Amino acid sequence: MFETLDLSNNFLSNILDVGVFGRDNVIKLILKHNNFSSIPTKILGSIRNSLKELNMANNQIRSLSAI
Repeated sequence: MFETLDLSNNFLSNILDVGVFGRDNVIKLILKHNNFSSIPTKILGSIRNSLKELNMANNQIRSLSAI
């Protein structure tokens, strides 16, 4: 499975389930340069135990809430 999942520069505004890539293996998730307006907390919940780094630079995020 993937330790690093890079979905940068894909015009994404939503993502359904990163867990399909391997719930216990995604350590680094890169979603920079997309169109997200918020952090996809449901997706992050499915990989919470393995995720160590999240990069969402250059998106349209206006506020942060608890994950």
